[in-house]
Amino acid sequence: MKKLRIRCAALSAIILFIITSTATAATIFWKDDSYQQEPFKKVFVLVTLQDPTLKRRLEDEFSKQLNNHGTDSVASYPFFSYHSLSDKESITSKINELEAEAILIIKLMRVEKEDTTSSANHYVVPTWHHDWYTYYSSGVGFIRTPTYQDEDYFVIAETNVYETPQKRLIWVSRSDMFTVTCGCQEFISFIKVIIDKLSSDHLIK
Repeated sequence: MKKLRIRCAALSAIILFIITSTATAATIFWKDDSYQQEPFKKVFVLVTLQDPTLKRRLEDEFSKQLNNHGTDSVASYPFFSYHSLSDKESITSKINELEAEAILIIKLMRVEKEDTTSSANHYVVPTWHHDWYTYYSSGVGFIRTPTYQDEDYFVIAETNVYETPQKRLIWVSRSDMFTVTCGCQEFISFIKVIIDKLSSDHLIK
């Protein structure tokens, strides 16, 4: 019986590893090595989605995991409507009011199964990524609302971090394509990888 419990525990650990690896193994990262400041104390989290439920769940999960690392965070959904694109002045004003030191922008791109992404060896951060508002506004509408409960789909997930007040791009992650089910549990392991990498790159604690 004891051996059976050990085997079951080992099997569970292997399954968890496979699930986590499947969702996140293809994530690639880029960092501006010239940025050598102290870890951010407060981060503004902005998910570019029209779906209010998914937007809130993702921003809450990012905020939760940031807080677990001792970094204060603020989600955008209490301040900005998910139905339409928020203007640059309103977002900038709120970030300044909250005294957030960084903007973390997450963009999900819904794709067909046969689509492919750039490999880590060939990935180059596009020029237009360096303007935070252009990057944010380009993401609204990739996954439209509503997301039906019985609908699974494939996404590529990108996360950009900009420092304030210059709004300078200092960090990028891009996942390979992975399947998202109606429960959206895949994002938990994905977000953990992002947050852990931000911590190891000394952008958060």
